[in-house]
Amino acid sequence: MFRWACLAAAAATILGFGWVVNDLRLDIKSSTQTVREKLPEILEKTRKTSEVLAELAEDVKQLRQLAGVSGGARDKSLVVFAGGVLDDIEATEGRIGLKKKVFGSGLKEVVSAREWAAGARKEALWQTFHARSKAELLTGLCENLFGSRWWLQLGEGEPVELLEWVKSRHPEAKEGE
Repeated sequence: MFRWACLAAAAATILGFGWVVNDLRLDIKSSTQTVREKLPEILEKTRKTSEVLAELAEDVKQLRQLAGVSGGARDKSLVVFAGGVLDDIEATEGRIGLKKKVFGSGLKEVVSAREWAAGARKEALWQTFHARSKAELLTGLCENLFGSRWWLQLGEGEPVELLEWVKSRHPEAKEGE
């Protein structure tokens, strides 16, 4: 009797195992059929996406060329350098302006160093994309749109050229001259 009970249990186990394997086989067959049906659609969407990404990459390349950013090696630390220079200028609590050329002496269009640095941060963003060296970036920051150089006046002292002041405080500014 014990043998018949063991044989019945073994048969039930084998039957249950067979049922599970068959169920898995049917699930795999169903999944495979679904993949076969959907695969052409998936491949077509992938192809279209690849084409759009290729066009986008070409547009970005053209925009970089238009902005004068493409080609040549660029110094990756320009952002950190520009931020450090502007932080130093802002901390001076001096005044920045342009040197009078025609009537009188001193500075014209004077603003606080803090105010000037806040405006220069926008220019620095552009310069970090456009400049290829710290010296080029610094020259762009220390001149106005018309090429006139900015001057820094600390307290009641004589104004000093901003470019020279920065170079005296940041030796790495002399790189690439």
